[in-house]
Amino acid sequence: MSITAQILFVGASGAKAMERKLESITNNIANVDTPGYKREGIRFSTVYVPLTQLPPSKPKDPVPTGYIPTYNLALEYAGAIGNVIYFEQGPLRETGNKLDFAIEGEGFFLVEDEKGNRFLTRDGSFKVNSEGFLMTSSGYYVIGKGGRIRLRDAYDVYVSEDGKIFSRGEEAGRFLILKQPVDKRVGKNLWVYNENLAQSSDNFKIYQGYLEDSNVNVVYEMAKMIEAHREFDANLNVVKSGDELFGYLNEFGRV
Repeated sequence: MSITAQILFVGASGAKAMERKLESITNNIANVDTPGYKREGIRFSTVYVPLTQLPPSKPKDPVPTGYIPTYNLALEYAGAIGNVIYFEQGPLRETGNKLDFAIEGEGFFLVEDEKGNRFLTRDGSFKVNSEGFLMTSSGYYVIGKGGRIRLRDAYDVYVSEDGKIFSRGEEAGRFLILKQPVDKRVGKNLWVYNENLAQSSDNFKIYQGYLEDSNVNVVYEMAKMIEAHREFDANLNVVKSGDELFGYLNEFGRV
């Protein structure tokens, strides 16, 4: 790989990495008001590409074009290898709605769709449908230790800190709060649920009449956005300089 091609490659890979970073920051800012949202970032790594070319095998063989007579050279460039999710507790905000619930501590609510596909969420803004089932704002059933949670009276609901649900003075169920390593969102503020990895959490409290706000700090994200824009522009300038150098070398070769 020629020196000019290396310059173009390094600059382009750096710009692509910053593009991924900007997408992540933009997503965080867009979800600053989403209950239970957890901010994300991008994990980068340095990729090494060997550049050394083998010398001619015989003394009379022609020297390969662009041959570098030095060993152990490598091209280093930035590569984005995945998302990082930051699970710091978001602030609890009082809403006064008896069907709003916030988890303080470790764990997720378990929910499922009509077909029984299950997901995890930290968004506790719930409602009750016409049949008395507790639902998420997106229409997913909330799952308790006995299955789908059904209330006798949507206006007479009390939930204790350990997740027990009472309606009309009688226990109507109990929230099933699960802990599980998660790294993949599936939309609608949901996370992939893995039955083989999920475990009951015992390090949490449920607060009725509250929602957990996102853990996104807008000032911090804006500062990171400005930084990423500058890094993106710097990498584009590297590409531009490499392209100009490539043009000069081509002109020189034709003289």
